[in-house]
Amino acid sequence: MSDLDTAVRAASSRELPRAELAAAIVARLEQLGAPPESIAAAKKIARPKSVVVVAGQQPVLLGGPGLVWAKAVDAIERARDIEARTGTPAVAVFWNASEDHDHAECDHVRMDLGSEVETLRLPLPNDRRMLSRVPVPPEARALLETLRAKFAQGGARDDVLAALEPAADDTMGSWFSRILLRLLGREGLVVVEPETLRPFARAVVEHEIARPGELAASIRRADDAAAARGEARALDLPRPELFFLVDDAGRRARVVREGNAWRAEDGRVLSDAQMRALPAGAFSWNVASRVLAQDVALPVAAQVCGPSEIAYCARLAEAHASLGVPAPALAPRPHWAFVPPRAERLCRDLGADAASVALGTDTFAASPPAADTSAVAAVRDAVERLPSGGSAAVQRRRASLAQGVEAYAEALARDAAEGDGVRAERRRKALAILRPDGEGQDRRISPLPWFARLATAFLAARVWQDAGPMRVIRIDGASR
Repeated sequence: MSDLDTAVRAASSRELPRAELAAAIVARLEQLGAPPESIAAAKKIARPKSVVVVAGQQPVLLGGPGLVWAKAVDAIERARDIEARTGTPAVAVFWNASEDHDHAECDHVRMDLGSEVETLRLPLPNDRRMLSRVPVPPEARALLETLRAKFAQGGARDDVLAALEPAADDTMGSWFSRILLRLLGREGLVVVEPETLRPFARAVVEHEIARPGELAASIRRADDAAAARGEARALDLPRPELFFLVDDAGRRARVVREGNAWRAEDGRVLSDAQMRALPAGAFSWNVASRVLAQDVALPVAAQVCGPSEIAYCARLAEAHASLGVPAPALAPRPHWAFVPPRAERLCRDLGADAASVALGTDTFAASPPAADTSAVAAVRDAVERLPSGGSAAVQRRRASLAQGVEAYAEALARDAAEGDGVRAERRRKALAILRPDGEGQDRRISPLPWFARLATAFLAARVWQDAGPMRVIRIDGASR
């Protein structure tokens, strides 16, 4: 039996309040205007033996780079596969980690808007408020007008632009949920947020209060053991406490255990009894306890992970055992690359294959060698050997010949320099699309302008070209 099959059996056999869990998730989806397919999928969580495949990310402007979408789509595909193979009700869930307070990480996104890859940005307050409590700034309206003016025509242009419209009361967190649901909810994606699941993950906080530092110690042991095996540390926890307290404004305050009390950096000092009396919404998880809370609240059979997530989730096995929940199977997320026609042309002009450039296995050919200047030098020598005397007319023509040779040599040099400049600019533009900052495209660039051209073609496996560890889609080929 595979690790995934074992994880499916373990998750499906858990005793959970599935009906109450599904009802809470459905209620929130209805508030967000989720499509009926998403709500129907969420209702499946109420069925006995149901499981979920989870992917997640903190909110990022306009849905974020390609890796967000790759995780979500992979969760959909894996949930469908589990249900088809085993008959177990399986649901794709995207955890919107909207309690994150790193505003500088989520206030921007890059997009290829036709002539250049541009960085789009919104001003956020950077005041430690959770993104679920930060209203969408009014500047979002101008940003969307920019996209409306620059998005290329395509089969889904209007649908994608409509999906990006925030509701009047949206926060940065709920706006992110809304975008995902509008574009992938019809495929059965369910989006969940910490506020919805906190009551179902109270056991993580209860464990921390009753046994402070125990979970963190188990994670450190796993990290130490990995380091002893020569692996990089994945979760170098700065403190033993794995949660924050949230104030009335939604700001997260770090908490430390001091003797028999808990001290928050906002000045509050609370006993264990006072901590237990706080409502579920008063707590917020850190990077490790978020995963544990997710796995306590939901019947998680598999989690789609990026490389760093794979590493740190693998350190949580003992913590899972302490909480009495099975650890899910960890599935590496796929890597995506879209090749728009412009990138295809640029690479072709440079003698390279665009898919290979995106993969990082092909580099651009060297510039053609400079024009052979030996012939120019020979002509220059020949002119210099011509008689320097004679009539004024002869001398003028000899000088004209010398000047012509120098002008010709200068023109050759200019051509070479301009050619190098043109090639350098083409390389820059191609790499900005396919290998931004020397990394995979899906780590840096939003695919939304390409979704607008492709409609739903990018969801069909047949349109992707496997290129080793990367899936590549050539936009013109997929859209025909």
